[in-house]
Amino acid sequence: HINCWEEIGIIFPYERINKSCKCKVYSEEEIDIGDFQIVIAGLDPMLRQEQFEKWSNKSADFAIMIHPETYVYSGTIIGAGTTVFKGAIVYADSKIEENAVLMEYSSVSHDSIIGKHSIFMEKVTQGGHGVVGRRSLIKSNTVIKEYVKIGDDVEVDYGSVVLKDIEDGERVFGNPARCKR
Repeated sequence: HINCWEEIGIIFPYERINKSCKCKVYSEEEIDIGDFQIVIAGLDPMLRQEQFEKWSNKSADFAIMIHPETYVYSGTIIGAGTTVFKGAIVYADSKIEENAVLMEYSSVSHDSIIGKHSIFMEKVTQGGHGVVGRRSLIKSNTVIKEYVKIGDDVEVDYGSVVLKDIEDGERVFGNPARCKR
């Protein structure tokens, strides 16, 4: 099920929502999980994982949303619940795991892996054979050199240039990227 919906709604946990929203707004109590596919919004990897697990426990079906103006090459695997925004490119034989987000004009080079619940904000470029662990947040305009491994729960700040591996849980910034102290 990729880009095949007649209606898109929002499940919102609060009583009030901005009235300018043009989608149907549902509470969790209103939906029959068998009639819906779920896509999780938000840019906090831990909250994305929490919601993914919650809905997985309810046997939810997760949609894959890929903007029509993207390029996904052959041999690529894209996991359930993943969203790929306009202008993103995913080169051959890469794997984007469940519930990941690739925002506008991001690029994942060949033979790379993006871990579950991880987020590439706008204009992130990853070199070939790279690995990004689970729940990592790679902020806008970051460049990651080929063969670099980024661990789980990593945050890479805006405009960083990552030239070497980053350990789990690190927060890095700069050119070249270095740990925040």
